[in-house]
Amino acid sequence: MPHGKGQTSIRQCSTSETMTYPHITINPRGIPCIDGTRHRVIDIVADHVAHGYSAAQIVEQYPGLTPTQVHTALAYYYDHQTELDGALMASYTQTEHARHHHTPHPKLVAASR
Repeated sequence: MPHGKGQTSIRQCSTSETMTYPHITINPRGIPCIDGTRHRVIDIVADHVAHGYSAAQIVEQYPGLTPTQVHTALAYYYDHQTELDGALMASYTQTEHARHHHTPHPKLVAASR
């Protein structure tokens, strides 16, 4: 069955139901995003999980988003928690690795002295 703009269907492995998430689209790289924006669901989730932000606080941080969009992103997260938690940990690990192996530009080192 076709879905309207901003609705993505995800078939759950454990049931035969199809879940629809209004306001969530999957971009060409396979990344779930807030429809009509460049905001990735995982960025909204990181603010919620890592920083403990409520949906209202996230809306304050992203003034272009509506409470409905943020709540939909969080619902998507809780329905795909294992997958998205893995992606969050992979991103964190990659960032920490890059941070520890990054050599600052010599001008920045000189300026900090």
